[in-house]
Amino acid sequence: MKYYLTSNPIDEERKILNTKNGFVESLRANLPNKSKLLFICSNPYTYEITDQFGNEIKSCFIRSDFCIEQFTILDDRNRRSAETLVQDADCVLKAIGFCNLPYLFLSVDVLILSASAVPNL
Repeated sequence: MKYYLTSNPIDEERKILNTKNGFVESLRANLPNKSKLLFICSNPYTYEITDQFGNEIKSCFIRSDFCIEQFTILDDRNRRSAETLVQDADCVLKAIGFCNLPYLFLSVDVLILSASAVPNL
């Protein structure tokens, strides 16, 4: 599993993934051809905004020529499934956003960091 913490994953003008700082190249080098992506939102209680931004990110992956087998948004609605969702993902994208609630999903971050200590993840 790969873990990306990002505050600016989208090129808003072109509606594709942001190609700055080697982000797309890193994704291409580290993701399988058909990827299972898990998007962790910055605020787990703003469902409408989370769904809108998550769907925009998914569309940008597709427009950037990534093949998405599964795209899941993790927020408060499915937080009880967090462990399974993280384990099943090829890549976890964590949005920093502009939320003043940076520790809401701390337990998910700890889970991800713990999983990353396992060899071959």
